[in-house]
Amino acid sequence: MTRQTWRKAISRALCVAVLFETKTGACIADAKVGARLMPPLRSGAETRLEPMTIAGAQTYGNYFDMAAGESYRIDVYIRRPCIADRIHATFHSMAR
Repeated sequence: MTRQTWRKAISRALCVAVLFETKTGACIADAKVGARLMPPLRSGAETRLEPMTIAGAQTYGNYFDMAAGESYRIDVYIRRPCIADRIHATFHSMAR
């Protein structure tokens, strides 16, 4: 009997966060941003989202490996010099 291993296609996905001040709508450029990408039943390491400019706007982003058809939980952590506590947001995404 032959044993076959089926592997899902892995692709690189860019995770991007754009941050704005609630009161003024100004783009936030002084944050330290990280993200943790977690597939089902596994945990992931926190990765720094690097500052980058997209279409003239300050953003934060980095690439992650994602298996096609898998559902992922994405935790984003934001730290700012003027705020003691870090801000946390959770998103869910399906890799294509």
